[in-house]
Amino acid sequence: MIVLLIISAISLNYAAVNLKNYDLRDLTVSEDNPYTIKSGNDSFIWNFNKTLKKTEEVPFEDCMVVYIKEKESNCHGSLTSQRVSYLSNDRGLSFTLNHTVLGRTRTAQISLQCSKDTKTNTAKVDGIHVYITMNHPAGCKLPDPISWGSVGLIVFFGGLLLFFLIGIPVQMCRGKRGMEIVPFVFFWVSIPRLVQIGWETLFSPCYTSARGFQEMK
Repeated sequence: MIVLLIISAISLNYAAVNLKNYDLRDLTVSEDNPYTIKSGNDSFIWNFNKTLKKTEEVPFEDCMVVYIKEKESNCHGSLTSQRVSYLSNDRGLSFTLNHTVLGRTRTAQISLQCSKDTKTNTAKVDGIHVYITMNHPAGCKLPDPISWGSVGLIVFFGGLLLFFLIGIPVQMCRGKRGMEIVPFVFFWVSIPRLVQIGWETLFSPCYTSARGFQEMK
């Protein structure tokens, strides 16, 4: 039961990722020029959301991450196995991949960290696990788009302002003075009283006053 709960929590974490909040388009590079880090005789080669081109150095299909140690190539992640989760403290995204050959599974984790000003890549290997860290602006969340409610408020108050900017000069041209220059001034003045009457009517339907409601007996 505990194992099932853990698996469910992990699945929810992956499912909750909304990639629309990130602009990842610039991360995918040409298949002829993948990301590469060389360290002595070892090499890390990968792309982002795209498989590597099959070559003598990368003799794999559907592989996105390759680690080469002394000319021995191993695929550590296929594109079809990719899963996404959030890094802690909202630092970016984590892409987890794996690849299985002859019963042996190798994994790769690409940590896309938010970095607004710099673009740096680092990689390391720990047995059958490859860890790649990409510091890139693409790891930063996009600004929240304006909501439909905000758009509605902007349109409403913008229209109201335009109504007064046009209506007041028109009223003045008609010879109105004082409060009368405000278009439909009596309506605007009566709004507080109308709200009060509506409130009383809604929460006390049998309310009696000089407005003519008859008390129920």
